[in-house]
Amino acid sequence: QSSLYRTVIRNLAAGVNINNIKGDHLRDLVFPLPTLEEQQQIVRYLDENLAKIDQVTSALETHLEQTDKHKTSLIQAAITGRLTHQWRDQHSVSMASWKQVQLGKLGKWGGGGTPSKSKRSFWVGGTIRWITSKDMKTSEIVDTRDHITAKAVEESTANLYQGPAICVVMRSGILRRTLPIAKVNGEFTVNQDLKVLHVLADGVEPDF
Repeated sequence: QSSLYRTVIRNLAAGVNINNIKGDHLRDLVFPLPTLEEQQQIVRYLDENLAKIDQVTSALETHLEQTDKHKTSLIQAAITGRLTHQWRDQHSVSMASWKQVQLGKLGKWGGGGTPSKSKRSFWVGGTIRWITSKDMKTSEIVDTRDHITAKAVEESTANLYQGPAICVVMRSGILRRTLPIAKVNGEFTVNQDLKVLHVLADGVEPDF
């Protein structure tokens, strides 16, 4: 779970689709090892406290499940106009003002790619966010699991974008259940599984 491990693995990882390391790399990883007596004390401490945490987690999960249902209900009300019906009444706005618009007409769309994992200069020391479907867990992306270098942008299929923009997952097993979408500000790139929309149409709020 440590940042040290993630840094080491990121620098050693090879392969485009699945990160993998060699057995020698795994055997050479540094592991913090206290005395046997302190190890046992750590285990006892964790067993006692993690049990308490599990109880709290169970209660929180029930609460979160109820919260998710409420969130879904709110979003459904928003996209059907029920959420703002009082506002429309107060401002004499009819539901007829809503219209159906193709996403392709909202702005400019673009794609991305994966810089070669075999070229360390594309990844080591990278500071440019490289968004994949694994990062599409929230409505707004602040940081990403992986970062690439300016050299990778110049010499690979990765395109550099400047937010605000909307990222959409186009290729993933999760598409059977939902369509992941997230807003991104600042400089970023995406892999080939995502598309990027820069909203250019008048009368369109990117956050909406």
